[in-house]
Amino acid sequence: MTKNSFQSLPLSRPDPIFAIAAEAKAAGPGVLDATIGVLLGDDGKPVILESVLQAMEKVTKDFTKNDFTYPVLAGLPAYREVAERLIFGEAQPSVASIATTGGTGALSLNLRLARRMGIERAILLTPSWVNHKNMIEAAGLTLTEVSYLDEDLLPTTEPLIVAAKAMPGPTLIILQSGCHNPTGRDFSAAQWKEITDALSSLSHIILLDLAYQGWAEGIAGDRLALGLIMKSKIPVLLAWSASKNHGLYSFRTGLAVAVLESEKERVSVEQHYASLSRTLYSGAPTMGQMIVIEVQKNTGAWEKELDTAREILDTRRKLLTSLLPDEWKPLLAGHGMFTQLPLSSDQLQTLKKQKVFLTPDGRINISGIPTEKIELFARHLTSVL
Repeated sequence: MTKNSFQSLPLSRPDPIFAIAAEAKAAGPGVLDATIGVLLGDDGKPVILESVLQAMEKVTKDFTKNDFTYPVLAGLPAYREVAERLIFGEAQPSVASIATTGGTGALSLNLRLARRMGIERAILLTPSWVNHKNMIEAAGLTLTEVSYLDEDLLPTTEPLIVAAKAMPGPTLIILQSGCHNPTGRDFSAAQWKEITDALSSLSHIILLDLAYQGWAEGIAGDRLALGLIMKSKIPVLLAWSASKNHGLYSFRTGLAVAVLESEKERVSVEQHYASLSRTLYSGAPTMGQMIVIEVQKNTGAWEKELDTAREILDTRRKLLTSLLPDEWKPLLAGHGMFTQLPLSSDQLQTLKKQKVFLTPDGRINISGIPTEKIELFARHLTSVL
């Protein structure tokens, strides 16, 4: 090792979301923290679904020494089965799948699988989750960014369709399905139809990020985009997460899926998934998988709790919308945890001084503001206009 081995490393920027969240935590009491996407109750603590808590207690009680061995690379078969059923419903296609370290792990494996398939380019609609770009570039794909929003800051399909038609295939197109991060504003059913009609005659592949299934229109309702993609026979990879809909943030529980034309492809694709996983983190942790298996033994109870949590979040969104200026109201229409406002860096800095923390792109985690503090939060926002 030479004296300057580590000094030769270029400057690496911290993740902007976790960095601002750390600032919020360090700011002390009285903070309004609208950074990291975790659903908080009105007591300011993360919401834990009772069905998930009961499942966790049962899994822990039933734990045996045999459960401490290395996990199977593909994940627990029962976990993959129940997760696939949530994703596709009862009429499941032929798929290859693997348990992953959350939705992030699922995205990472699918990006690397696409690269092994010979795909060199990717299209990403922006604004997007800040980590999408990092992972695409880390997988070795050449990135083209196109606008997700029109001049009124509402979702538009035209830039995507124009870029897709101009891009030599095959190209990987990364799309979010439900509860768009960071804007909260999703494509309508008609817009998804426009996209799938346009892409059906091209040779591109869609990577669908399904991180929030159940948070927009419920478990079944949030299958709409996937259903249209599959009906159009567009090749699709999918990244699914249990972080939000099961509240298993720290358990890192997800699923990477490839929808296949035939069962013959399954063995090959799953072998590639396993070898990719092995080089990154070996196998995904099993505790979260076991909790999901147990929860899904009583799907009805879990879905009822999920519906109630979503209603609380929708109530907060509507309340915040009612308290903000009319020109901002269309920007708050949507689903899920987030909305995004066109705030300048100066405005964000002013809010920081008031102990109000948003991410640098103006994203607001509505679910992180207790209902009783929404009015105070709105007053702070309007004060910087």
